[in-house]
Amino acid sequence: MRFTTKDEILSLLGNASETRTLEFKREVHLNTTEDKKEFLRDITALANTDGGYLIIGIEEENEVATAISPIADPQAFSQKALDLLQHSVKPQIFGLRVQTVEIEPKQYVIVVYVPASWNRPHMVILKGERSFWGRNDRGKYPLDVATLRALFLWGEALEERLERFRAKRVAWLLERDTEKPYALLHFVPFSALRPGRPFIFDEKTDALFYTVGEGYFRANFEGRYKGSLPPERFAHYVQIFRTGAIEVGTGLFWEGKQPYLNLGALDDKLSKHWLPALWRYWQMGIITPPFAWTLSLLNVQGLQPPRESPRTPPGVRPGDRPHLLLPLQVLEAWDKPEDALEALIPLLDQTWQAFGAAMDPYWTDGETWRELHLKFISSREI
Repeated sequence: MRFTTKDEILSLLGNASETRTLEFKREVHLNTTEDKKEFLRDITALANTDGGYLIIGIEEENEVATAISPIADPQAFSQKALDLLQHSVKPQIFGLRVQTVEIEPKQYVIVVYVPASWNRPHMVILKGERSFWGRNDRGKYPLDVATLRALFLWGEALEERLERFRAKRVAWLLERDTEKPYALLHFVPFSALRPGRPFIFDEKTDALFYTVGEGYFRANFEGRYKGSLPPERFAHYVQIFRTGAIEVGTGLFWEGKQPYLNLGALDDKLSKHWLPALWRYWQMGIITPPFAWTLSLLNVQGLQPPRESPRTPPGVRPGDRPHLLLPLQVLEAWDKPEDALEALIPLLDQTWQAFGAAMDPYWTDGETWRELHLKFISSREI
Protein backbone atom coordinates (compact mmCIF):
# COMPACT_ATOMS: atom_id res chain seq x y z
CA MET A 1 0.00 0.00 0.00
CA ARG A 2 1.33 3.43 -0.98
CA PHE A 3 0.69 6.90 0.48
CA THR A 4 1.07 5.77 4.09
CA THR A 5 3.45 8.50 5.30
CA LYS A 6 3.34 12.28 5.62
CA ASP A 7 6.20 12.68 3.15
CA GLU A 8 4.42 10.57 0.52
CA ILE A 9 1.26 12.65 0.87
CA LEU A 10 3.07 16.00 0.73
CA SER A 11 5.03 14.89 -2.33
CA LEU A 12 1.74 14.78 -4.25
CA LEU A 13 1.15 18.52 -3.95
CA GLY A 14 1.84 20.28 -7.23
CA ASN A 15 3.13 17.05 -8.77
CA ALA A 16 0.34 14.47 -8.96
CA SER A 17 -2.70 14.53 -11.22
CA GLU A 18 -5.85 12.46 -10.93
CA THR A 19 -5.75 9.33 -13.07
CA ARG A 20 -7.81 6.20 -13.52
CA THR A 21 -6.17 4.84 -10.33
CA LEU A 22 -5.89 8.00 -8.21
CA GLU A 23 -8.57 10.45 -7.06
CA PHE A 24 -8.42 13.39 -4.65
CA LYS A 25 -11.29 14.69 -2.50
CA ARG A 26 -11.22 17.79 -0.34
CA GLU A 27 -13.81 16.16 1.92
CA VAL A 28 -16.37 13.39 1.85
CA HIS A 29 -19.59 13.50 3.84
CA LEU A 30 -21.68 10.43 4.53
CA ASN A 31 -24.69 12.21 5.99
CA THR A 32 -27.27 12.17 3.19
CA THR A 33 -28.30 9.34 0.91
CA GLU A 34 -26.76 11.13 -2.08
CA ASP A 35 -23.45 11.59 -0.16
CA LYS A 36 -23.36 7.86 0.48
CA LYS A 37 -24.22 6.94 -3.10
CA GLU A 38 -21.50 9.21 -4.46
CA PHE A 39 -18.89 7.64 -2.18
CA LEU A 40 -19.98 4.11 -3.14
CA ARG A 41 -19.81 4.99 -6.84
CA ASP A 42 -16.24 6.30 -6.40
CA ILE A 43 -15.09 3.12 -4.65
CA THR A 44 -16.80 0.61 -6.93
CA ALA A 45 -15.56 2.47 -10.01
CA LEU A 46 -11.98 1.84 -8.87
CA ALA A 47 -12.68 -1.79 -7.92
CA ASN A 48 -14.36 -2.50 -11.27
CA THR A 49 -11.43 -1.10 -13.24
CA ASP A 50 -7.77 -1.20 -12.20
CA GLY A 51 -8.07 -0.45 -8.48
CA GLY A 52 -6.30 2.52 -6.95
CA TYR A 53 -6.51 5.15 -4.24
CA LEU A 54 -9.09 7.66 -3.06
CA ILE A 55 -7.29 10.24 -0.92
CA ILE A 56 -9.56 12.42 1.21
CA GLY A 57 -8.23 15.69 2.59
CA ILE A 58 -6.46 16.99 -0.51
CA GLU A 59 -7.66 19.94 -2.55
CA GLU A 60 -7.24 19.81 -6.31
CA GLU A 61 -7.35 22.34 -9.11
CA ASN A 62 -7.71 21.15 -12.69
CA GLU A 63 -7.28 17.62 -11.30
CA VAL A 64 -3.84 18.42 -9.80
CA ALA A 65 -3.27 18.13 -6.04
CA THR A 66 -2.68 21.61 -4.65
CA ALA A 67 -3.13 21.71 -0.86
CA ILE A 68 -3.93 19.75 2.27
CA SER A 69 -7.42 20.14 3.71
CA PRO A 70 -7.01 18.03 6.85
CA ILE A 71 -9.66 15.84 8.42
CA ALA A 72 -10.15 16.32 12.16
CA ASP A 73 -11.92 13.05 13.08
CA PRO A 74 -10.80 10.32 10.67
CA GLN A 75 -11.75 7.38 12.87
CA ALA A 76 -15.45 8.20 12.85
CA PHE A 77 -15.43 8.53 9.05
CA SER A 78 -13.43 5.33 8.56
CA GLN A 79 -15.81 3.21 10.60
CA LYS A 80 -18.87 4.68 8.93
CA ALA A 81 -17.34 4.19 5.48
CA LEU A 82 -16.43 0.54 6.12
CA ASP A 83 -19.91 -0.22 7.47
CA LEU A 84 -21.47 1.41 4.42
CA LEU A 85 -19.27 -0.54 2.01
CA GLN A 86 -20.03 -3.82 3.75
CA HIS A 87 -23.79 -3.41 3.48
CA SER A 88 -24.22 -1.44 0.24
CA VAL A 89 -21.77 -3.04 -2.22
CA LYS A 90 -22.39 -6.48 -3.68
CA PRO A 91 -20.35 -8.62 -3.93
CA GLN A 92 -17.98 -7.54 -1.17
CA ILE A 93 -14.69 -5.91 -2.19
CA PHE A 94 -11.91 -8.00 -0.63
CA GLY A 95 -8.63 -6.37 0.36
CA LEU A 96 -9.98 -2.83 0.70
CA ARG A 97 -8.09 -0.82 3.32
CA VAL A 98 -8.67 2.56 4.98
CA GLN A 99 -5.67 4.25 6.59
CA THR A 100 -5.18 7.62 8.27
CA VAL A 101 -1.99 9.64 7.81
CA GLU A 102 -1.19 12.37 10.33
CA ILE A 103 0.00 15.54 8.57
CA GLU A 104 0.05 17.81 11.65
CA PRO A 105 -0.95 17.04 15.24
CA LYS A 106 -4.62 15.96 15.17
CA GLN A 107 -4.91 16.77 11.47
CA TYR A 108 -5.18 13.85 9.10
CA VAL A 109 -5.58 12.69 5.54
CA ILE A 110 -7.59 9.52 4.84
CA VAL A 111 -6.26 7.05 2.25
CA VAL A 112 -8.68 4.46 0.89
CA TYR A 113 -6.89 1.69 -0.99
CA VAL A 114 -9.14 -0.22 -3.40
CA PRO A 115 -7.66 -3.34 -5.04
CA ALA A 116 -8.36 -4.27 -8.62
CA SER A 117 -11.05 -6.74 -7.70
CA TRP A 118 -11.07 -10.40 -8.71
CA ASN A 119 -14.81 -10.87 -7.99
CA ARG A 120 -16.08 -7.90 -9.94
CA PRO A 121 -18.30 -6.34 -11.14
CA HIS A 122 -19.44 -4.68 -7.91
CA MET A 123 -22.86 -3.07 -7.70
CA VAL A 124 -23.99 -0.11 -5.60
CA ILE A 125 -27.15 -1.10 -3.71
CA LEU A 126 -28.66 1.72 -1.68
CA LYS A 127 -32.15 3.23 -1.37
CA GLY A 128 -33.43 2.15 -4.77
CA GLU A 129 -30.12 2.47 -6.65
CA ARG A 130 -28.71 -0.57 -8.44
CA SER A 131 -25.75 0.63 -10.48
CA PHE A 132 -22.35 -0.42 -11.81
CA TRP A 133 -19.49 2.06 -12.30
CA GLY A 134 -16.09 2.13 -13.97
CA ARG A 135 -13.30 4.68 -14.09
CA ASN A 136 -10.98 6.20 -16.68
CA ASP A 137 -8.60 9.18 -16.68
CA ARG A 138 -11.56 11.57 -16.80
CA GLY A 139 -13.33 10.11 -13.79
CA LYS A 140 -16.08 7.58 -13.12
CA TYR A 141 -18.83 6.57 -15.54
CA PRO A 142 -21.75 4.09 -15.54
CA LEU A 143 -20.87 0.74 -17.10
CA ASP A 144 -22.75 -0.32 -20.21
CA VAL A 145 -24.13 -3.79 -20.90
CA ALA A 146 -21.21 -4.91 -23.08
CA THR A 147 -18.65 -3.96 -20.42
CA LEU A 148 -20.65 -5.68 -17.69
CA ARG A 149 -20.86 -8.86 -19.75
CA ALA A 150 -17.07 -8.82 -20.22
CA LEU A 151 -16.51 -8.33 -16.48
CA PHE A 152 -18.76 -11.25 -15.56
CA LEU A 153 -16.96 -13.49 -18.05
CA TRP A 154 -13.57 -12.34 -16.76
CA GLY A 155 -14.41 -13.49 -13.25
CA GLU A 156 -15.79 -16.83 -14.38
CA ALA A 157 -12.68 -17.62 -16.45
CA LEU A 158 -10.16 -16.54 -13.81
CA GLU A 159 -9.43 -19.97 -12.30
CA GLU A 160 -9.19 -21.50 -15.76
CA ARG A 161 -6.61 -18.89 -16.81
CA LEU A 162 -4.53 -19.47 -13.68
CA GLU A 163 -4.51 -23.22 -14.20
CA ARG A 164 -3.61 -22.74 -17.85
CA PHE A 165 -0.66 -20.57 -16.85
CA ARG A 166 0.59 -23.23 -14.41
CA ALA A 167 0.12 -26.04 -16.94
CA LYS A 168 2.12 -24.13 -19.54
CA ARG A 169 5.01 -23.53 -17.13
CA VAL A 170 5.02 -27.11 -15.84
CA ALA A 171 5.10 -28.45 -19.41
CA TRP A 172 7.96 -26.09 -20.32
CA LEU A 173 10.06 -27.22 -17.35
CA LEU A 174 9.35 -30.93 -17.85
CA GLU A 175 10.60 -30.66 -21.40
CA ARG A 176 13.97 -29.77 -19.90
CA ASP A 177 14.14 -32.20 -16.97
CA THR A 178 12.05 -35.34 -16.55
CA GLU A 179 14.14 -36.91 -13.78
CA LYS A 180 15.12 -34.64 -10.87
CA PRO A 181 12.34 -33.68 -8.43
CA TYR A 182 11.65 -30.05 -7.74
CA ALA A 183 8.94 -27.79 -6.35
CA LEU A 184 7.36 -24.78 -8.01
CA LEU A 185 5.44 -21.98 -6.35
CA HIS A 186 3.51 -19.68 -8.66
CA PHE A 187 2.51 -16.38 -7.12
CA VAL A 188 0.16 -14.47 -9.42
CA PRO A 189 -1.29 -11.04 -8.61
CA PHE A 190 -4.65 -10.91 -10.36
CA SER A 191 -3.45 -7.78 -12.15
CA ALA A 192 -0.98 -10.02 -14.01
CA LEU A 193 -3.89 -11.66 -15.82
CA ARG A 194 -4.93 -8.44 -17.52
CA PRO A 195 -3.50 -7.58 -20.92
CA GLY A 196 -1.48 -4.44 -21.48
CA ARG A 197 -0.07 -4.11 -17.94
CA PRO A 198 3.69 -4.75 -18.20
CA PHE A 199 5.64 -5.17 -14.98
CA ILE A 200 8.30 -2.51 -14.38
CA PHE A 201 11.76 -4.00 -13.79
CA ASP A 202 14.39 -1.93 -12.00
CA GLU A 203 17.21 -2.32 -9.49
CA LYS A 204 14.79 -2.06 -6.59
CA THR A 205 12.62 -4.96 -7.72
CA ASP A 206 15.70 -7.06 -8.46
CA ALA A 207 17.23 -6.37 -5.04
CA LEU A 208 14.15 -7.53 -3.16
CA PHE A 209 14.83 -11.10 -4.28
CA TYR A 210 18.47 -11.01 -3.21
CA THR A 211 18.04 -14.16 -1.05
CA VAL A 212 16.43 -16.21 -3.83
CA GLY A 213 18.54 -17.94 -6.43
CA GLU A 214 22.24 -17.66 -7.13
CA GLY A 215 23.99 -14.86 -8.99
CA TYR A 216 22.34 -11.81 -10.51
CA PHE A 217 19.16 -11.21 -12.45
CA ARG A 218 19.44 -11.82 -16.17
CA ALA A 219 17.02 -11.04 -18.96
CA ASN A 220 15.18 -13.78 -20.79
CA PHE A 221 12.18 -13.98 -23.10
CA GLU A 222 9.70 -14.18 -20.21
CA GLY A 223 11.19 -11.29 -18.20
CA ARG A 224 14.03 -11.70 -15.68
CA TYR A 225 15.38 -14.62 -13.72
CA LYS A 226 18.21 -15.60 -11.43
CA GLY A 227 19.43 -19.03 -10.42
CA SER A 228 19.38 -22.33 -12.29
CA LEU A 229 16.50 -23.20 -14.62
CA PRO A 230 15.43 -25.95 -14.02
CA PRO A 231 16.76 -26.10 -10.42
CA GLU A 232 19.37 -28.69 -9.53
CA ARG A 233 19.65 -30.49 -6.19
CA PHE A 234 18.90 -27.76 -3.59
CA ALA A 235 19.50 -24.82 -5.92
CA HIS A 236 16.59 -22.42 -6.11
CA TYR A 237 15.64 -19.76 -8.60
CA VAL A 238 13.15 -16.99 -9.30
CA GLN A 239 11.51 -16.05 -12.60
CA ILE A 240 9.64 -12.74 -12.74
CA PHE A 241 7.40 -12.46 -15.77
CA ARG A 242 6.67 -9.32 -17.73
CA THR A 243 3.10 -9.45 -16.44
CA GLY A 244 4.15 -9.37 -12.77
CA ALA A 245 3.55 -13.09 -12.14
CA ILE A 246 6.33 -14.74 -10.13
CA GLU A 247 7.65 -18.31 -10.21
CA VAL A 248 10.08 -19.66 -7.63
CA GLY A 249 11.46 -23.18 -7.63
CA THR A 250 13.79 -25.39 -5.66
CA GLY A 251 15.39 -28.78 -6.20
CA LEU A 252 14.27 -31.51 -3.78
CA PHE A 253 16.70 -34.31 -4.69
CA TRP A 254 19.22 -35.65 -2.20
CA GLU A 255 21.77 -38.36 -2.89
CA GLY A 256 22.83 -40.07 0.33
CA LYS A 257 23.08 -43.80 0.84
CA GLN A 258 19.98 -43.84 -1.33
CA PRO A 259 18.13 -41.09 -3.19
CA TYR A 260 15.32 -39.40 -1.30
CA LEU A 261 12.95 -36.48 -1.51
CA ASN A 262 13.92 -33.56 0.70
CA LEU A 263 10.54 -31.98 1.40
CA GLY A 264 12.14 -30.02 4.24
CA ALA A 265 13.89 -27.90 1.61
CA LEU A 266 10.48 -26.65 0.49
CA ASP A 267 9.60 -25.51 4.02
CA ASP A 268 13.02 -23.91 4.35
CA LYS A 269 12.78 -21.91 1.13
CA LEU A 270 9.21 -20.80 1.80
CA SER A 271 9.81 -19.60 5.34
CA LYS A 272 13.26 -18.03 4.95
CA HIS A 273 13.38 -16.76 1.39
CA TRP A 274 10.31 -16.81 -0.85
CA LEU A 275 7.61 -15.40 1.43
CA PRO A 276 9.82 -12.69 2.98
CA ALA A 277 10.72 -11.48 -0.52
CA LEU A 278 7.08 -11.44 -1.62
CA TRP A 279 6.08 -9.63 1.57
CA ARG A 280 8.58 -6.88 0.77
CA TYR A 281 7.16 -6.59 -2.76
CA TRP A 282 3.68 -6.09 -1.33
CA GLN A 283 4.76 -3.64 1.37
CA MET A 284 6.48 -1.46 -1.23
CA GLY A 285 3.42 -1.42 -3.47
CA ILE A 286 5.16 -3.27 -6.32
CA ILE A 287 2.41 -5.90 -6.29
CA THR A 288 -1.07 -5.68 -4.79
CA PRO A 289 -3.61 -8.27 -3.66
CA PRO A 290 -5.56 -10.31 -4.35
CA PHE A 291 -3.01 -13.00 -5.19
CA ALA A 292 -3.33 -16.57 -6.38
CA TRP A 293 -0.99 -19.35 -5.28
CA THR A 294 -0.27 -22.65 -6.94
CA LEU A 295 2.17 -25.23 -5.59
CA SER A 296 3.45 -28.07 -7.77
CA LEU A 297 5.88 -30.95 -7.12
CA LEU A 298 7.37 -32.52 -10.25
CA ASN A 299 9.15 -35.84 -10.86
CA VAL A 300 8.42 -37.27 -7.40
CA GLN A 301 7.13 -40.77 -8.20
CA GLY A 302 9.05 -43.52 -6.35
CA LEU A 303 10.80 -41.07 -3.99
CA GLN A 304 10.03 -40.50 -0.32
CA PRO A 305 11.20 -38.28 2.57
CA PRO A 306 14.18 -39.76 4.47
CA ARG A 307 12.96 -42.16 7.16
CA GLU A 308 16.09 -41.64 9.24
CA SER A 309 15.42 -37.93 9.70
CA PRO A 310 14.08 -37.05 13.19
CA ARG A 311 11.50 -34.78 11.54
CA THR A 312 10.07 -37.47 9.27
CA PRO A 313 6.95 -39.07 10.81
CA PRO A 314 6.50 -42.85 10.76
CA GLY A 315 4.66 -44.48 7.90
CA VAL A 316 5.98 -42.38 5.03
CA ARG A 317 5.99 -44.11 1.67
CA PRO A 318 7.20 -43.40 -1.86
CA GLY A 319 5.13 -41.14 -4.08
CA ASP A 320 2.67 -43.01 -6.29
CA ARG A 321 2.42 -40.47 -9.15
CA PRO A 322 4.86 -38.44 -11.22
CA HIS A 323 3.58 -34.96 -10.33
CA LEU A 324 1.54 -33.31 -7.58
CA LEU A 325 -0.43 -30.24 -8.63
CA LEU A 326 -1.92 -28.81 -5.45
CA PRO A 327 -5.24 -26.89 -5.55
CA LEU A 328 -5.18 -23.20 -6.37
CA GLN A 329 -5.48 -20.88 -3.36
CA VAL A 330 -6.48 -17.20 -3.25
CA LEU A 331 -5.02 -14.70 -0.76
CA GLU A 332 -7.51 -11.83 -0.73
CA ALA A 333 -5.59 -9.62 1.69
CA TRP A 334 -2.11 -9.74 3.21
CA ASP A 335 -2.50 -7.64 6.34
CA LYS A 336 -0.07 -9.52 8.59
CA PRO A 337 3.27 -11.11 7.63
CA GLU A 338 2.05 -14.59 8.57
CA ASP A 339 -1.13 -14.45 6.45
CA ALA A 340 0.52 -15.97 3.38
CA LEU A 341 2.07 -18.79 5.35
CA GLU A 342 -1.25 -19.61 7.01
CA ALA A 343 -2.80 -19.84 3.54
CA LEU A 344 -0.08 -22.20 2.35
CA ILE A 345 0.10 -24.60 5.32
CA PRO A 346 -2.92 -26.65 4.09
CA LEU A 347 -1.07 -27.16 0.80
CA LEU A 348 2.08 -28.22 2.63
CA ASP A 349 0.04 -30.67 4.74
CA GLN A 350 -1.50 -32.12 1.57
CA THR A 351 1.99 -32.49 0.08
CA TRP A 352 3.17 -34.63 3.00
CA GLN A 353 -0.09 -36.60 2.99
CA ALA A 354 0.72 -37.69 -0.57
CA PHE A 355 3.70 -39.56 0.98
CA GLY A 356 1.76 -41.13 3.87
CA ALA A 357 2.25 -38.52 6.62
CA ALA A 358 -0.68 -36.97 8.52
CA MET A 359 0.63 -33.42 8.09
CA ASP A 360 3.73 -31.36 7.45
CA PRO A 361 5.92 -32.14 10.50
CA TYR A 362 7.83 -28.87 10.30
CA TRP A 363 4.90 -26.82 11.66
CA THR A 364 3.81 -28.91 14.62
CA ASP A 365 6.19 -28.86 17.54
CA GLY A 366 8.86 -27.05 19.53
CA GLU A 367 10.62 -24.06 17.96
CA THR A 368 8.49 -24.42 14.85
CA TRP A 369 9.26 -23.00 11.47
CA ARG A 370 6.25 -20.76 11.99
CA GLU A 371 8.26 -18.78 14.55
CA LEU A 372 11.36 -18.95 12.38
CA HIS A 373 9.33 -17.64 9.44
CA LEU A 374 8.05 -14.67 11.44
CA LYS A 375 11.59 -13.94 12.59
CA PHE A 376 12.91 -13.99 9.02
CA ILE A 377 10.05 -12.01 7.50
CA SER A 378 10.19 -9.29 10.15
CA SER A 379 13.97 -8.96 9.98
CA ARG A 380 14.05 -7.96 6.29
CA GLU A 381 14.42 -4.28 5.68
CA ILE A 382 11.80 -2.69 3.44
